[in-house]
Amino acid sequence: MASRDGKFPFPFQPYPIQESFMEALYAALDQGKIGIFESPTGTGKSLSLICGALTWLRDFEEKKKQEAERLLQGTELKSDATVKPDIDNRSRRPAEPDWVSDFVQKKAERDIVNKLKVDEEDEAVKLLRLSKDGVEPESHSPEEEGLIVAEVR
Repeated sequence: MASRDGKFPFPFQPYPIQESFMEALYAALDQGKIGIFESPTGTGKSLSLICGALTWLRDFEEKKKQEAERLLQGTELKSDATVKPDIDNRSRRPAEPDWVSDFVQKKAERDIVNKLKVDEEDEAVKLLRLSKDGVEPESHSPEEEGLIVAEVR
């Protein structure tokens, strides 16, 4: 059975709060936005989330299929065999919000810095251990030292 408008497949007639939930979820997904949804206990949030998200996914895939068919038909109608469809105009997922991109970039930078710190600490521990044991580090010719430094960078 579906909701009153037939848009969302639901196992029974949904309550108005469930329809509103699914419509708001669908709109957020369709616009590439982030949504925070809440509803009282026992109002069918899980089922509404599943039905709303799956309906959007089904519609999204259908739009992609129709766009691909339209592009293919457009290229078949042209007499020039070298004309290719414009892939920049095809349906695609909306870009992620700036704060998400910034977070991912900053996390990658932090990970690199942390890895460098760990590597430096490991090297310092090795040198301390060698100095405590009274072992002198290997001596290398200036030419070899240049190669070693180049390998580290």
